[in-house]
Amino acid sequence: MALTHAAAALVLVFAGALAGCATHPSEVAPEAASKLKTLGVISLIGGTLKFEQLSMTAFSNEQFEYPAKQFGLDAFTAETIKKDLAGRYDVIPVKFDPADFADDKITLSDTTSTFDSGEPIGAVIRAKASPNTLDAYIIVTDGAGQIGNSNQIQSGVGMRRQHRLLWHDYFTHAIYYLTVVDGHSGKVIAQSMNPAWGGTEVDESYWPFDEDNIPAAQAQKIAETNKKDIADSMPDALKALNLLQ
Repeated sequence: MALTHAAAALVLVFAGALAGCATHPSEVAPEAASKLKTLGVISLIGGTLKFEQLSMTAFSNEQFEYPAKQFGLDAFTAETIKKDLAGRYDVIPVKFDPADFADDKITLSDTTSTFDSGEPIGAVIRAKASPNTLDAYIIVTDGAGQIGNSNQIQSGVGMRRQHRLLWHDYFTHAIYYLTVVDGHSGKVIAQSMNPAWGGTEVDESYWPFDEDNIPAAQAQKIAETNKKDIADSMPDALKALNLLQ
Protein backbone atom coordinates (compact mmCIF):
# COMPACT_ATOMS: atom_id res chain seq x y z
CA MET A 1 0.00 0.00 0.00
CA ALA A 2 1.52 3.32 -1.05
CA LEU A 3 1.60 5.96 1.67
CA THR A 4 0.05 9.39 1.23
CA HIS A 5 1.98 12.50 2.23
CA ALA A 6 -0.33 12.86 5.22
CA ALA A 7 0.40 9.33 6.37
CA ALA A 8 4.09 9.87 5.79
CA ALA A 9 4.03 12.81 8.15
CA LEU A 10 2.92 10.50 10.95
CA VAL A 11 5.97 8.28 10.65
CA LEU A 12 8.67 10.63 9.41
CA VAL A 13 9.86 13.87 10.92
CA PHE A 14 12.25 15.35 8.40
CA ALA A 15 15.81 15.97 9.42
CA GLY A 16 17.37 19.40 9.27
CA ALA A 17 17.74 21.09 5.95
CA LEU A 18 20.54 20.03 3.64
CA ALA A 19 23.83 21.74 4.38
CA GLY A 20 23.95 24.87 2.28
CA CYS A 21 20.17 25.16 1.89
CA ALA A 22 20.14 28.37 3.87
CA THR A 23 22.27 30.09 1.23
CA HIS A 24 20.55 28.74 -1.89
CA PRO A 25 16.98 29.17 -3.15
CA SER A 26 14.54 26.32 -2.62
CA GLU A 27 13.34 26.62 -6.21
CA VAL A 28 14.67 27.69 -9.60
CA ALA A 29 13.72 31.28 -10.34
CA PRO A 30 11.04 31.47 -13.09
CA GLU A 31 13.28 33.53 -15.36
CA ALA A 32 16.13 31.05 -14.97
CA ALA A 33 13.82 28.06 -15.47
CA SER A 34 12.51 29.53 -18.72
CA LYS A 35 16.03 29.77 -20.12
CA LEU A 36 16.94 26.15 -19.44
CA LYS A 37 16.84 23.86 -22.46
CA THR A 38 19.17 20.95 -21.73
CA LEU A 39 19.43 19.16 -18.40
CA GLY A 40 21.56 16.32 -17.09
CA VAL A 41 20.92 14.05 -14.13
CA ILE A 42 23.57 12.76 -11.74
CA SER A 43 21.87 10.31 -9.37
CA LEU A 44 23.91 9.17 -6.36
CA ILE A 45 21.32 7.27 -4.32
CA GLY A 46 21.61 3.77 -5.77
CA GLY A 47 24.86 2.49 -4.27
CA THR A 48 23.33 0.66 -1.31
CA LEU A 49 20.00 -0.36 0.16
CA LYS A 50 19.73 0.99 3.68
CA PHE A 51 17.88 -0.93 6.38
CA GLU A 52 16.70 0.38 9.75
CA GLN A 53 15.15 -1.63 12.55
CA LEU A 54 13.31 0.34 15.21
CA SER A 55 12.61 -1.77 18.30
CA MET A 56 10.81 -1.14 21.57
CA THR A 57 14.14 -0.40 23.26
CA ALA A 58 17.05 1.58 21.87
CA PHE A 59 19.44 -1.28 22.59
CA SER A 60 17.75 -3.41 19.92
CA ASN A 61 17.79 -0.78 17.18
CA GLU A 62 20.10 -1.49 14.28
CA GLN A 63 21.04 -0.34 10.81
CA PHE A 64 22.76 -2.21 7.99
CA GLU A 65 23.28 -1.93 4.24
CA TYR A 66 23.33 -4.10 1.13
CA PRO A 67 25.22 -3.31 -2.12
CA ALA A 68 22.70 -2.22 -4.74
CA LYS A 69 24.49 -0.97 -7.86
CA GLN A 70 23.32 -4.03 -9.80
CA PHE A 71 19.67 -3.03 -9.43
CA GLY A 72 20.01 0.11 -11.56
CA LEU A 73 18.39 2.53 -9.12
CA ASP A 74 20.44 5.49 -10.34
CA ALA A 75 19.68 4.80 -13.99
CA PHE A 76 16.01 4.43 -13.09
CA THR A 77 16.06 7.75 -11.22
CA ALA A 78 17.59 9.54 -14.19
CA GLU A 79 15.06 7.97 -16.56
CA THR A 80 12.19 8.91 -14.24
CA ILE A 81 13.27 12.56 -14.23
CA LYS A 82 13.62 12.46 -18.01
CA LYS A 83 10.06 11.14 -18.38
CA ASP A 84 8.64 13.64 -15.90
CA LEU A 85 10.29 16.58 -17.66
CA ALA A 86 9.58 15.40 -21.23
CA GLY A 87 8.19 18.20 -23.35
CA ARG A 88 9.59 20.85 -21.04
CA TYR A 89 13.33 20.14 -21.06
CA ASP A 90 15.67 17.98 -23.09
CA VAL A 91 17.24 15.63 -20.53
CA ILE A 92 20.59 14.37 -21.85
CA PRO A 93 22.33 11.23 -20.48
CA VAL A 94 25.41 12.08 -18.41
CA LYS A 95 28.43 9.81 -18.08
CA PHE A 96 30.23 9.91 -14.73
CA ASP A 97 32.02 7.71 -12.24
CA PRO A 98 30.07 7.61 -8.95
CA ALA A 99 33.40 7.42 -7.11
CA ASP A 100 34.18 10.96 -8.31
CA PHE A 101 30.94 12.15 -6.67
CA ALA A 102 31.32 10.36 -3.34
CA ASP A 103 30.38 12.24 -0.16
CA ASP A 104 33.99 13.10 0.57
CA LYS A 105 34.60 14.35 -2.98
CA ILE A 106 31.78 16.87 -3.37
CA THR A 107 30.20 19.75 -1.50
CA LEU A 108 26.65 20.65 -2.55
CA SER A 109 27.44 24.33 -2.53
CA ASP A 110 29.43 26.95 -4.43
CA THR A 111 32.20 27.22 -1.88
CA THR A 112 33.91 25.03 0.69
CA SER A 113 34.52 25.55 4.38
CA THR A 114 37.13 24.27 6.81
CA PHE A 115 34.97 21.22 7.50
CA ASP A 116 34.41 20.26 3.85
CA SER A 117 36.64 17.59 2.35
CA GLY A 118 35.16 17.82 -1.15
CA GLU A 119 35.10 20.34 -3.97
CA PRO A 120 32.09 22.48 -4.97
CA ILE A 121 29.69 20.39 -7.01
CA GLY A 122 29.89 22.68 -10.05
CA ALA A 123 33.65 22.23 -10.27
CA VAL A 124 33.36 18.45 -10.00
CA ILE A 125 30.76 18.37 -12.77
CA ARG A 126 33.02 20.44 -15.00
CA ALA A 127 36.00 18.15 -14.32
CA LYS A 128 34.38 14.71 -14.13
CA ALA A 129 31.04 14.62 -16.00
CA SER A 130 30.40 14.26 -19.72
CA PRO A 131 28.89 16.25 -21.27
CA ASN A 132 29.81 19.06 -18.90
CA THR A 133 28.26 22.05 -20.71
CA LEU A 134 24.52 21.41 -20.41
CA ASP A 135 22.33 24.26 -19.18
CA ALA A 136 21.80 22.63 -15.79
CA TYR A 137 22.31 19.44 -13.81
CA ILE A 138 20.04 17.82 -11.25
CA ILE A 139 22.03 16.08 -8.53
CA VAL A 140 20.11 13.42 -6.56
CA THR A 141 21.55 12.60 -3.13
CA ASP A 142 20.43 10.72 -0.04
CA GLY A 143 18.02 12.44 2.29
CA ALA A 144 17.28 11.45 5.87
CA GLY A 145 14.59 11.84 8.48
CA GLN A 146 13.85 10.91 12.06
CA ILE A 147 11.44 8.00 12.55
CA GLY A 148 8.57 9.38 14.61
CA ASN A 149 9.71 10.42 18.08
CA SER A 150 12.55 7.91 18.16
CA ASN A 151 16.27 8.61 18.10
CA GLN A 152 16.72 6.61 14.89
CA ILE A 153 17.11 7.94 11.37
CA GLN A 154 16.00 6.43 8.08
CA SER A 155 17.72 7.50 4.90
CA GLY A 156 18.19 6.94 1.19
CA VAL A 157 16.59 3.99 -0.57
CA GLY A 158 15.85 0.88 1.42
CA MET A 159 13.48 -0.37 4.08
CA ARG A 160 12.61 -0.13 7.75
CA ARG A 161 11.07 -2.54 10.28
CA GLN A 162 9.23 -0.88 13.14
CA HIS A 163 8.25 -2.78 16.29
CA ARG A 164 4.79 -2.03 17.65
CA LEU A 165 3.46 -3.51 20.89
CA LEU A 166 2.02 -6.66 19.32
CA TRP A 167 3.23 -6.55 15.72
CA HIS A 168 5.77 -5.06 13.31
CA ASP A 169 5.27 -2.58 10.48
CA TYR A 170 7.35 -2.83 7.31
CA PHE A 171 7.93 0.05 4.91
CA THR A 172 10.18 0.61 1.91
CA HIS A 173 11.43 4.16 1.44
CA ALA A 174 13.12 6.50 -1.00
CA ILE A 175 14.31 9.70 0.71
CA TYR A 176 16.40 12.12 -1.31
CA TYR A 177 17.40 15.70 -2.04
CA LEU A 178 17.57 17.42 -5.42
CA THR A 179 20.20 20.08 -6.12
CA VAL A 180 20.14 22.09 -9.36
CA VAL A 181 23.47 23.35 -10.68
CA ASP A 182 23.90 25.89 -13.49
CA GLY A 183 25.95 24.10 -16.12
CA HIS A 184 27.67 27.25 -17.36
CA SER A 185 28.54 29.11 -14.17
CA GLY A 186 28.80 26.04 -11.95
CA LYS A 187 26.67 27.76 -9.32
CA VAL A 188 23.96 26.03 -7.31
CA ILE A 189 20.70 27.68 -8.33
CA ALA A 190 18.28 25.63 -6.20
CA GLN A 191 18.21 22.93 -3.53
CA SER A 192 15.38 20.99 -1.94
CA MET A 193 14.30 22.66 1.28
CA ASN A 194 13.13 19.28 2.65
CA PRO A 195 13.92 15.80 1.38
CA ALA A 196 11.52 14.19 -1.07
CA TRP A 197 9.93 11.09 0.39
CA GLY A 198 8.24 8.07 -1.17
CA GLY A 199 7.25 4.94 0.71
CA THR A 200 5.25 1.73 0.48
CA GLU A 201 3.85 -0.43 3.24
CA VAL A 202 4.86 -4.06 2.61
CA ASP A 203 4.73 -7.38 4.48
CA GLU A 204 7.38 -9.23 6.46
CA SER A 205 8.47 -11.29 3.45
CA TYR A 206 10.45 -8.25 2.32
CA TRP A 207 12.51 -7.98 5.50
CA PRO A 208 15.99 -9.64 5.58
CA PHE A 209 16.00 -11.26 9.02
CA ASP A 210 19.58 -12.49 8.47
CA GLU A 211 21.46 -9.32 7.56
CA ASP A 212 24.65 -11.28 6.79
CA ASN A 213 22.96 -13.55 4.25
CA ILE A 214 20.46 -11.52 2.26
CA PRO A 215 19.29 -13.41 -0.86
CA ALA A 216 19.85 -11.40 -4.03
CA ALA A 217 16.25 -12.04 -5.12
CA GLN A 218 14.94 -10.58 -1.87
CA ALA A 219 17.12 -7.49 -2.21
CA GLN A 220 15.96 -7.04 -5.79
CA LYS A 221 12.33 -7.29 -4.63
CA ILE A 222 12.97 -4.40 -2.25
CA ALA A 223 14.83 -2.40 -4.91
CA GLU A 224 11.97 -2.78 -7.38
CA THR A 225 9.57 -1.39 -4.78
CA ASN A 226 12.05 1.44 -4.13
CA LYS A 227 11.82 2.29 -7.82
CA LYS A 228 8.09 2.73 -7.40
CA ASP A 229 8.76 4.94 -4.37
CA ILE A 230 11.07 7.09 -6.47
CA ALA A 231 8.63 7.33 -9.38
CA ASP A 232 5.71 8.20 -7.11
CA SER A 233 7.55 10.96 -5.26
CA MET A 234 9.58 12.55 -8.07
CA PRO A 235 6.86 14.73 -9.67
CA ASP A 236 6.25 16.59 -6.41
CA ALA A 237 10.00 16.94 -5.84
CA LEU A 238 10.41 18.52 -9.28
CA LYS A 239 7.40 20.77 -8.78
CA ALA A 240 8.88 22.02 -5.50
CA LEU A 241 11.95 23.14 -7.48
CA ASN A 242 9.77 24.91 -10.10
CA LEU A 243 10.97 22.50 -12.81
CA LEU A 244 7.55 20.93 -13.34
CA GLN A 245 4.09 22.51 -13.34
